[in-house]
Amino acid sequence: VGEKGGQGGAFLVVLQLFLAVTSTANSEQLAVASLFAYDVYKRYINPNASASQIIFVSRVGVLTWGIISGIISVILFEIGIGLGWVYMAMGNFIGCAVMPITFALTWKDCSAAGAIGGAVGGLIAAMIGWMVAASALNDGVVDKDTLGQDYPMLSGNLLSLCISPIIAVGISLAAPQNFDWNILAEQTGTYIVEADRHAELKEDDSEDGKAAMDKAYAFSLKAGGGLSVLLIIIWPLLTLPQDPFSKSYFGWWVTVAFIWGIVAAFCTIIYPLYEMRVYIGVVLGIYSKDEVDSVRGVFRDQVAAPTQEAKLGNVESAPATQMPQGMYLPPAPTMPMPGQFPMQPGMQPPGFYMPAPSYGQPVTMAPGMSPVTMPGLMTAPPAGFPATMPATMPGAPPVFGGNV
Repeated sequence: VGEKGGQGGAFLVVLQLFLAVTSTANSEQLAVASLFAYDVYKRYINPNASASQIIFVSRVGVLTWGIISGIISVILFEIGIGLGWVYMAMGNFIGCAVMPITFALTWKDCSAAGAIGGAVGGLIAAMIGWMVAASALNDGVVDKDTLGQDYPMLSGNLLSLCISPIIAVGISLAAPQNFDWNILAEQTGTYIVEADRHAELKEDDSEDGKAAMDKAYAFSLKAGGGLSVLLIIIWPLLTLPQDPFSKSYFGWWVTVAFIWGIVAAFCTIIYPLYEMRVYIGVVLGIYSKDEVDSVRGVFRDQVAAPTQEAKLGNVESAPATQMPQGMYLPPAPTMPMPGQFPMQPGMQPPGFYMPAPSYGQPVTMAPGMSPVTMPGLMTAPPAGFPATMPATMPGAPPVFGGNV
């Protein structure tokens, strides 16, 4: 690379390799850490784990698995097994679990015995086919070099992928489970770490509603299925018309590959940055979190975010977790101020509470909270003032809240 492309080309190749390795290692470490944090720690060790505890366990998992991965890498390097050998052998070891897991998540009749039997049976078939092919093609020699050849690897990968679904389907059809998906929907709620507006599927037309999720699911099936056919079947078949490649055909091949890379970079790098531009602005201090939450619909339809106490108006006449918003308008100059007439228990200070608009600068107020205000147009009432007010109290300002 250094002779053909100079030092710049060599640097770019090394940089690409570094980015590929680090991104892969990052994904593997996060996957293992998440599995341990949720499926082991929260499931069996601490079912009531908080979000901070889950994050801490995940970080420990990333660190631990990073150390283990480093040790395994050194061992493999010392015995002469490279990354390519490991990458191709992965299909032999874990490809057998692909279809059983898919059946378990999408097919109600897939049984536990069928899924486990398919995975284990596919693994056994892959190991046998892998070693038999290496032996048959190398006069009985089976070692890391013969096992790393293309055809033995191909034999093991195909058996791993193809035998496992046959076994899983056969066992499941013999004793179908007929699983009720409603049970899964009910149980998933018990694994929520902390309540969040995105944690549960909503039954409305918002971006977190069931209709939006179903639409996204249908798009994922169509796009994922189409890309799978394109990349796994059509793209390899296009190598057959030219064997070997002519110069023009190779140029076309490289051009298509570059276009694919540019489109993929836009979809995976540029567009996510654009989509999250507002939240990036929050991190950089350009926007406040309250402004972003307002725009994203936390206070949509004049429904305030849930808190422990009612937001406005009469506590007894409206639920504490769903109260209309309001904004506090300061009293007029001619209105009596506190101290000019006796303040009786339960009275709010002079002023007016008016319903706030759905968007803009909504105000959510409860004792001790600091509401969002529009500078120069409204002021917040003193923290800690009583939240209730008798409707018949003389001199009481109008209150809008609940059914009042």
